[in-house]
Amino acid sequence: MTDSMFHRGPDEDGIDLFENAGIGMRRLSIMDVASGSQPFFSNDRNVSVVGNGEIYNHIKLRSDLKNEHPFHSTSDIEVVAPLYQKFGLDFPKQMEGMFGLAILDKAARKLHLIRDRMGVKPLFYHASKEAFVFSSDINSIISSGRVQVSLNDESAFNYFNYRFGASGDETFFKEIKALFPGQVLSVNLDTLEVTSGQFHNHLQFSTEELLTGSEPELINELDKRLCRSVEKRLMSDVPLATLLSSGIDSTLLTALANKINPNKVDAFTITYNEKGLDESVGAKESADYLGIKWHPYQVSNQEFTSLIENAILQNEAPVTHPNSIAVRLITKLAKENGYKVLLSGEGADELFAGYGRTTNLYRLSQIQNKYPSFVLQFLSGFGLKFDKRESDILVALRTNNLENLAKAYFGVVNQNFLTNGNGTSFLSKMAQQIRPNHLFNDILQLEQQTYLQELLLRQDKMSMWSSMEVRVPFVGDPEVVSFANRLPFEYKLKDGINKYLVRKVAEKYLPPHISHRKKKGFGSPVGDWLKQNDQLKQLAYSAADIPSMNGRQRKNYLQLLDDHVVGKSDNYELIWKTMNFLLFRKAYEI
Repeated sequence: MTDSMFHRGPDEDGIDLFENAGIGMRRLSIMDVASGSQPFFSNDRNVSVVGNGEIYNHIKLRSDLKNEHPFHSTSDIEVVAPLYQKFGLDFPKQMEGMFGLAILDKAARKLHLIRDRMGVKPLFYHASKEAFVFSSDINSIISSGRVQVSLNDESAFNYFNYRFGASGDETFFKEIKALFPGQVLSVNLDTLEVTSGQFHNHLQFSTEELLTGSEPELINELDKRLCRSVEKRLMSDVPLATLLSSGIDSTLLTALANKINPNKVDAFTITYNEKGLDESVGAKESADYLGIKWHPYQVSNQEFTSLIENAILQNEAPVTHPNSIAVRLITKLAKENGYKVLLSGEGADELFAGYGRTTNLYRLSQIQNKYPSFVLQFLSGFGLKFDKRESDILVALRTNNLENLAKAYFGVVNQNFLTNGNGTSFLSKMAQQIRPNHLFNDILQLEQQTYLQELLLRQDKMSMWSSMEVRVPFVGDPEVVSFANRLPFEYKLKDGINKYLVRKVAEKYLPPHISHRKKKGFGSPVGDWLKQNDQLKQLAYSAADIPSMNGRQRKNYLQLLDDHVVGKSDNYELIWKTMNFLLFRKAYEI
């Protein structure tokens, strides 16, 4: 199992066996490279620990525990065993970081699994009467030989109908589950009985009072919290850089990192020859302004396509987002340049209303409030003003049907011919918590529980494929997340400007033409490449021969391709999803 995830930790491995239980890990050496080997043990050797990720406040924790535990390294994970012995399963409340942890308590005959508050690091498991198997990688669980894999139809349905595939504790494999963020899972070594708890409730929207204060006060508070978050995530005993796009999130983080770090922090950027999607001009402009070394990497159709099938195996799911391939390539470039750690702006859109769909929801709610119901019904019924998705949102707003609102908000062009099931059970459950008087902030928290989870997972999988650690100062820091979820929506979307308060913070460090640069999005030229008589088009057509479709389904898929290639319609998103789904089923023979 550890050999199968060598890429997650090529530096060394470690295993501890106890009767019918064992824990193991692969190490990517970042803190205390020389002596931070795992597993770590308690003084009495009754507790052993393996962990993936980083605990950013480990120095303070180490100081608090030094009289109770003789430390033998400066590794962050070494604090876990003494913390657990002191606080029990409440101990993760003491920690700030991104982590998946396994604790083997031999005296209590229990195994405990713990995942960080926001789900930055993954943790999966399979439970049966015969065995309990866990890992940061699904492939590792499969390699145990304890799981007969089959397709999870619910995740497949979501994949084709919404902006995410697996959600909640689901994966694309029926027999394999994911820990929720903030969850603690305990296993009795004698009976294999599994019990669940939590140290942080990720599955409940924040009900704290909204922040008050003037705009300048709120700007200063967000500035302070972001600076603290970036400073913590600069903790490393190995070289560190940033992922820089033309967007405000990564640009602001890069500016803050270079303000805080006495040494200049390099930046890496993915570029394309297709100008409409290329972010190199904006990224270079930002790098030049900050006076840092900039590493661009241009992706070609051939290289992109050559990675797709392996990316599916590394992702352990269909690759929902084509730009996942770009994450692999840019982290690989950073690794080749001697880096092990990167900072990313992931999560700012879900915290501060960066997506066009959020802006559009706000616009539709204003229209809904402005016009009588019969006027909206007339307009939406005849399609004179709104597309189907917008019409569905308006109807949901008018009828206060929050479940339908969530489904319409996250909905995409769908094609059900490849899937069974109904999907969305997790989305429906979470949507029931939405409060109409907090609609937009609650929708953003729903983004954090669904769409963001998929983005964090793909970032982990694609970067660890390159043996690189990516840290996320926006969404990985509880202080920043709490601030964002309590921030009145008017400071997230104001005067048509998204991520308004983030941009106001950026004005302190960047000129207006950079801090107010329009969001481009982390895209990829898949639509254009499918029209070229080249690698991606060939792979898409060859996928039609995978025996996971009947004759009618195959005919529909080929028609989508033909219409797209000749420019009759723009089907690239559905083609991409279908092709990846077929290749996924082929790879895992399900």
